[in-house]
Amino acid sequence: MIAGMDWYSVTVEARSPDGTGTLDDNAVALFADRLTEHHGAVSAGGIPPRYSATFSCESPTAERAASYGADLVRMIAHEAGLPPWPIVHFGATRADVLDEELARSPMPDLVSGPEAAEILDVSPQRFHRLATEHKGFPEPAYRLRAGKLWHRAAIVKFGEEWTRKPGRPRLSS
Repeated sequence: MIAGMDWYSVTVEARSPDGTGTLDDNAVALFADRLTEHHGAVSAGGIPPRYSATFSCESPTAERAASYGADLVRMIAHEAGLPPWPIVHFGATRADVLDEELARSPMPDLVSGPEAAEILDVSPQRFHRLATEHKGFPEPAYRLRAGKLWHRAAIVKFGEEWTRKPGRPRLSS
């Protein structure tokens, strides 16, 4: 790596301005072939029609990497015979930041009722009462046939803010 330079993952998307048009398969294949030297991946098609490329480049800043990427995609798309559609999205992410993002799970951290009861240090029965009767209790993130799921952070926050009363809760009449 050259001093003052970093590796970036650049993404550029061009889209049909009026939602119509087609993409020639041979042009898309040529577009993909031309981006292989940049370790690129190409996507094309959809509604509205679009084509996009994600590839790596070395640059002193994210702004310059993104600008370079937009220019490169325009040039290669033109040479490949793709339509000169406007670029609707482009950006660059430094490689180490992208690696950190990819290492995190995209799945939300969810808990079931029994797990939430453990977090709150209450019995499953007490948890059920809290979930159905306490005004400040968080809404479930998902309601499945097998049961409800809550965001772990919402349950933890409720537990931190919940004012516990000693003794057994009163039975409602």
